[in-house]
Amino acid sequence: MGLLERCCQTYEKNKAQVGKPSTSLRTGWEAPVLLPVAHTTQKVNIEVSLAANGTFRTAGVVLAAGMTTVIPCTEGSSARTSGAVPHPLVDKLQYIAGDYAARGGKKKPMWTEYLDQLRAWCDSPFGLDKVRAVLRYLEKGTPIADLVACGALVAGADGTLLSKQGYRLVDNLVDWHSAFGWELRYRKWQTRENRKTQAVPLVFTGAPAPADIAQAAYGAKVDEKLKQQTIERLLPCITEGRQFPKDLMLAAVRRAANGIALEPWEAAKTRSIACALVKGYHHRNMEEEHTMALEESCNDRSYLFGRILACAEQAEQNANYLSGEHSGRPTNALRYEVAYTQHPAKTLALLRKQLEPYLERLLKAGKSTYANDLMLRLIARIPAEQFNDQPLTELYLLGYACQRTEFFKAKDAKDAKEAKDATPTADE
Repeated sequence: MGLLERCCQTYEKNKAQVGKPSTSLRTGWEAPVLLPVAHTTQKVNIEVSLAANGTFRTAGVVLAAGMTTVIPCTEGSSARTSGAVPHPLVDKLQYIAGDYAARGGKKKPMWTEYLDQLRAWCDSPFGLDKVRAVLRYLEKGTPIADLVACGALVAGADGTLLSKQGYRLVDNLVDWHSAFGWELRYRKWQTRENRKTQAVPLVFTGAPAPADIAQAAYGAKVDEKLKQQTIERLLPCITEGRQFPKDLMLAAVRRAANGIALEPWEAAKTRSIACALVKGYHHRNMEEEHTMALEESCNDRSYLFGRILACAEQAEQNANYLSGEHSGRPTNALRYEVAYTQHPAKTLALLRKQLEPYLERLLKAGKSTYANDLMLRLIARIPAEQFNDQPLTELYLLGYACQRTEFFKAKDAKDAKEAKDATPTADE
């Protein structure tokens, strides 16, 4: 048996491992992946998310640990050195972007050759709906414009891409998307079957775009000149790793705290962006690390007060759901949030008083008062000398948001268990 035949035989025997990541038993490092036929690997810097109809949703920079991506290839593209030999799907900007040349691309554009090959795939018996969605999007010829708009790429004042400045620029971009990454809650407009448009939630994890940061700090109707000035202030933070402007972070936090004055969608968007800025500011400016996950052991005064606020809100909402009140009326916790950040001890005493009838409602119905019990434990963790009306720092927002997420996770787990228990088995 020749070497090639042995290779084929070995591959066939290990087909079950194709495409699966593995770890070296000897070193503990990630071992090479056994590739599917007609596939190769490529370092992918940016990941784009599309809707099923090919509409652009969002994009983000891929962290270094996840850059190596298995992609389809042809016999020609797997060994290309020069010439117009595109990969079938994932490829460089000069291949996939119709606006590559207009945006200052220095290499020869190969968009036409790429699209011809992608259309042939879509028109073949092996065409896939997801690949057709990619084709519909790329035929518009606007990927670079979209990537710049969402902050995944950076453009100069004339709209052209900034030239690469080596690994430092890449590292700065990766650090930006990692340090300022948060679960962002936006909305998008979707056309329904009756051709009417409606707003639907768009939730993803990533760093907010400069334009969205400007709106979070100054409002959705921010003056265009101020918006542009803000974007220009942010560019060095993204491309050069400079410190984040504290005034911008605090402005977003203040608007997030006053979410009751905003439309629900804008309040959710502003709060999520503000959390991203707080997390990134503490990483970049103060060399402190915070996460999207709840930091149970964090004893920072403001962080604990933020968790307490989330408990007050949850307890009131639980009582409202029990009585069938789903009107969306703001809780007392949200109504007094601004006052709470300025006079936490005094405002908490008021919230505790107003929470009493809601707790009585839960107790009479024999329902859980876990949120209130947790609140009391958190209050006990704040030292007596710190339990005062000194204004809270921006870290309260992270404590509040992370505790709210924990409550949502617990509810989702409970709902999933109840659904599973309610599903009849085959014997039944």
